[in-house]
Amino acid sequence: MSDIEEPLEQQYTPEQISEGLDTFVTTVEEEIEIQNAHPEWIGFDPKCTEERNLLIRAELILTMLEEVIKQVHLPITDPNLLRIKAARQYFDGI
Repeated sequence: MSDIEEPLEQQYTPEQISEGLDTFVTTVEEEIEIQNAHPEWIGFDPKCTEERNLLIRAELILTMLEEVIKQVHLPITDPNLLRIKAARQYFDGI
């Protein structure tokens, strides 16, 4: 018996993968909206607890999404892939 699971592409339909990615990318985009709604968080001062928590949540989700992308081999024109890359660039810039 093998410990290696089937690739995600064999376990789920492309539609299911897309819906799952969309759910998590939407969550990250909501985190961006929250961050932008609090201009007082922006600056060189130490990050407040809320901003640190937001950044940790976003990093966890983005890391998970990037791992899924490696497994499902999305085309570079996939809308979810483009959204994930944009979110990564945003949070890398903070």
